[in-house]
Amino acid sequence: EVQPHLIIHSATARAPISPSSDEAILKDNVLAAWGLLRASMDLPNVRIVMLGSSTEYGRHEVPLHENLFCLPDHMHAISKLAMTSMVQGLAARHGLNAVVLRLFHVYGPFEAPHRLIPTAIRAALANEELKLTPRGFVRDYIHVADVVRACLAAARSDSVSGEIFNVGTGVATDNHDVVAELSKIVGHTLRTLVGGFSGRITDRSCWCADSKKIDQHLSWRPKINLEAGLRNEWERALRSQPL
Repeated sequence: EVQPHLIIHSATARAPISPSSDEAILKDNVLAAWGLLRASMDLPNVRIVMLGSSTEYGRHEVPLHENLFCLPDHMHAISKLAMTSMVQGLAARHGLNAVVLRLFHVYGPFEAPHRLIPTAIRAALANEELKLTPRGFVRDYIHVADVVRACLAAARSDSVSGEIFNVGTGVATDNHDVVAELSKIVGHTLRTLVGGFSGRITDRSCWCADSKKIDQHLSWRPKINLEAGLRNEWERALRSQPL
């Protein structure tokens, strides 16, 4: 009934990564995406931007580029790779105008409160001890505003159907360095309990984007570095505090 000309599919499972949640993850990330893609086949002139995940690649010891062989090691990553495969198959066989953006670690307004940056900001505001992973786990932090810009760049392009693009900064930042940068912004060193938060299956010692492809094809580059993004989040948190 709506007959959209543009669809940006950003829905994803938020179930914890565990065997008991595998079915829910598959339902949300694969079957729901398939239903959307199938319905879109009947729409004239529709353009689709699907948001994938850098976890589709699995573990590699090099910056992650779109031609790497994917070896996902948990169900969320497997389900996102299945979605990507559906997009590529429908684009090749049926001409569906769809593209996949593989997002790295997105932060900024409305980030899930259990993740590192919101947790560290709460600890700084309350002067509480922050439970932190051992050193050695890194992420490529990309601000949500830059992700929005990438979505719009993909939506405006006429020649990228079936393509995959990384959306990241190319900078791998250790969890401890995130907290150190936030400490500079806050003005005092955050108290941490190193090892109080153990590593998870999604943690990596090498995890950053090779984003040359999206630069070449969509003229997109990140504009917000981690220092500026953290400062923005800290100032936003201060504004929300009661007087």
